[in-house]
Amino acid sequence: MRLSFFLSFLLIVAACAPLPQGKGATQPVADKTVCSVDSDCVCGGIDRNTNDCFVGNKEYAKNNVDFTRDCPDFCSGIAGHFETRCVSSKCQNVMREERPVACTLDAKVCPDGSAVGRVGPDCEFAPCSGDEPAPAACTKELHICPDGTGVGRTGPDCEFAPCPEPAGVDLSDAHWQCEDGSWRNNPEQCFENTCVSNSDCQVIGVKGICGPYKIVAPKSMHRPPVFYEHKCGSDKCSVITAMCAAPEMLPVFKNTKCEQGRCIGITEPELRECETAQDCVPNSCCHPTSCVPRYAEPNCAAVSCTANCEPGTLDCGGSCGCVNNKCVGVYA
Repeated sequence: MRLSFFLSFLLIVAACAPLPQGKGATQPVADKTVCSVDSDCVCGGIDRNTNDCFVGNKEYAKNNVDFTRDCPDFCSGIAGHFETRCVSSKCQNVMREERPVACTLDAKVCPDGSAVGRVGPDCEFAPCSGDEPAPAACTKELHICPDGTGVGRTGPDCEFAPCPEPAGVDLSDAHWQCEDGSWRNNPEQCFENTCVSNSDCQVIGVKGICGPYKIVAPKSMHRPPVFYEHKCGSDKCSVITAMCAAPEMLPVFKNTKCEQGRCIGITEPELRECETAQDCVPNSCCHPTSCVPRYAEPNCAAVSCTANCEPGTLDCGGSCGCVNNKCVGVYA
C-alpha cells in the first residue's frame, strides 16, 4: 500500500514539473518595447491586450498583436517622416533621418578641357567655369530728372538710378528722400505740382519728425517721400528740431481739386491758415520754398544755415504772404 502511494506521488510531481525548452523555443518578453537593435522592433497592427496601435518588440508581437487590423499613418506618419528604431533600448517611432546620398563618380568635360563632378543635394554636375548665368538685363527706359537729365534702370532690382544733385547745393538740411533717390528739404519739393483736371490729384501720407500727416500731390507721384532724421543728402547732416502742432490743428483733407494748374486739398470746413501775412512763416529753417501757418512754424533755434541764395527759394528778398486765407511764398 505504501509502495503504491509513493509511486502515485512521484507521478504527480513529474507531471507538474516544467518541461525543458528546446533549442528554438521562444523566451517570454517581459517588456513589450525592449530591444537591442533596430531589427528587434516592429510597427503595425493592434495590441490585443490594450487595443492600441502597436510599436515594440517583434517577439511580443507574434503572440499578442493582431496584424489584420492596422492604424493608418501610425508607423510612417502622414508625410512619411517616421521610421521605427531602437532608441535607448526601447522600440519607438522617430523622425526619419535624412541620410546623405552618395553621388556617382562620373565626370563632365567642360569646353575649356577641365572636368567637373556631381555635387549634392541633387547630384547635378557642378557648373563649368564661365557657365554662370548672366544677370537679367534691365529695360532701357529713361527717367527724366528735374534738371532735364535722364537716368536709366540699374542694379539687381532694375530701379532707376538716383538723379544727380545740383552742383554746389547744400543738402545738409535735406532729410527727405524722393522717389527718384534725390534729397530735398520738404516732401513738396519732391514733385512738380501740376495738373490739368481734378482727377490728376491725390492725397498721400508722409511721416515727418512730428509724425504722420497728409499732403496733396499729383498722381504722377507713385511713392511718397521718406523722411530720415539722421540721414540727409550730405555727409554731415543738420540736427532737426521742430515745434509740433497738435494733431487736431492739422488740416484734414476731404478731397482734392486742380486749381490754376496746381493740386490743392479741400478741407471741411475750409481751413483758414491766415488773416494777414504776419500769420505766415517760412516752411523750413534753411532755404524755404513756401510758407506755412504760424502754428506749423519749424523750430530753428539749433539750426545753422548757409548764407547763399538758392534758386527757387525765398532766400535773399522773398517773403511770406496771405492770399485767400492761405499762406504763400512771395518770391523776390
